Amino acid sequence: MIRNPVEMVVSRHANLLRDRDEDITDFEVAWRLQEERLRGDFLPARCRFPEVFQYRAYAAIGDHLERFFARVPARQRIVIVYDDFRADTRGEYLRALALLGLADDGRAEFAPVSQAYALRWSGLPDVQRWLDGRAPWIYRPARAVAHAVGFSPAAANRQPARRKPLREEFAQELADAFLPQVQKVERLLGRDLAAWKQPALVG
Repeated sequence: MIRNPVEMVVSRHANLLRDRDEDITDFEVAWRLQEERLRGDFLPARCRFPEVFQYRAYAAIGDHLERFFARVPARQRIVIVYDDFRADTRGEYLRALALLGLADDGRAEFAPVSQAYALRWSGLPDVQRWLDGRAPWIYRPARAVAHAVGFSPAAANRQPARRKPLREEFAQELADAFLPQVQKVERLLGRDLAAWKQPALVG
């Protein structure tokens, strides 16, 4: 599945922040530090792979799709554009079933599997890892009991994500930066993706 690259990088930054891999809360600042971070500067103390902060490379959707087409024969592949999936989930589901040679199960409702969320207390995962490493004989039975009664500390720690919208000038900068990638996708798919060329004030 491919989607608007600006939406992709904003979402990736939010996910890295939530998982405590990223420590720069302002995405615009993180975007401007990509080259420095690749050289090893401005990295979080717990960083294992500096490449995860290369947002431009992550959302190089045209390059990714080009490599996919080069490696996978047309009869064995499907490309789902996220906008289509959002507008007609069942239609895209049927396309995937057809590629796999599977029968339609008649499903018409598709509940979200993963939704954007933030942590109420960002330190909880660290505490859980610490307990699991230092006192597993206490932590693991307690976790099992909590799950047995239907309580998940991780789930209780989640809340709907609230993201600050991008500045208009920065949104335009991102749209311009990803324009060649969007144009490459248009050529490969033979379709117009005009909406992806416009500034997206995603938040």
